[in-house]
This record gives sequence, structure tokens and C-alpha cells, in this order.
Amino acid sequence: MAKCFLTGEKAGGQSYSKSNDVELQALGGGFLFAQIWGADEVPRFPNDGGLPNFSDLFPGPHAYRATLLTILPAQALSAAERAAVAAGEAPGMHRTDTVDLGIVTEGVVHMELDTGETLEMKQGDVFVQNGTSHCWYNRGDTPASMFVVLIGGHPRS
Repeated sequence: MAKCFLTGEKAGGQSYSKSNDVELQALGGGFLFAQIWGADEVPRFPNDGGLPNFSDLFPGPHAYRATLLTILPAQALSAAERAAVAAGEAPGMHRTDTVDLGIVTEGVVHMELDTGETLEMKQGDVFVQNGTSHCWYNRGDTPASMFVVLIGGHPRS
């Protein structure tokens, strides 16, 4: 199990740290997910290191989220999900009003765009996803993981 190490500032101005366990939860469709940090407003300082309040999975304007995401290999999926991935039709095509900054931390991840273009990303590769239609999948035989920070933007009009 991973840990999240946090820092904060005591009332007297001194720094301190604490940690908590990070537990991945099943999100469905072969995805495991952990919301690490986030807020629905711009940070203010000093900050005591307490978890800010935030509501939705995806942030709105001036908000952000930090997440861990693991994508299970195709053989861990249902027969229907496996067939879609094999056909290059990954389920979960979506678009958000966010800039997503990420790094692949383990395995190989594929991001498919609505045009059918597929990007293969390996451990250490980084990406900037600018609010475009996309979906994620894992054609390998081992789990693949990413750390992603989502920065909320103004919604499309």
C-alpha cells in the first residue's frame, strides 16, 4: 500500500508532516482509482495540511485534483470489455473541462482520441491532455498506473 506524505504549517509558522494510506478503489471497467488531494478553490497560505473540501470527481474553474489511476490488463476485463479493447474501441470516451497533467508510473497505457489516433505511453512518459475527447486502456498483460493532476478550466459554452 502506498502512502501520501503531507506537509503543513503550525500556528507558529513551523513546518510539520504527516502521512496517510492511499487505497485504490474499483471504478469499474478495469480501472482502480484513488483521489489523493484536491480543492474547489485556489490554495491559501499558510496551510495546515488538512485535506481541503472538494465535491466532484472533476474540478471546476480555479479547482484541482490529484489522482492515482491503475488500468488493469485486458484479460482482467469482462468478455465485452475485452472485445472492445481488441477492436481498438476502448470504452469510456469522455471530455472534461480540465487540463490533465500526468506521468505513467508503471506499465504501458494507451490514450485513444475521438479521431481514432492512439498514443502509447510507457513508464516515465508524461502527457498534457487539454480538454479533448479521449479514453484510456491497457493492451498489455500487467497493470499500468498513472499519477494525474487535473486543473479545472472554464466550461465550454
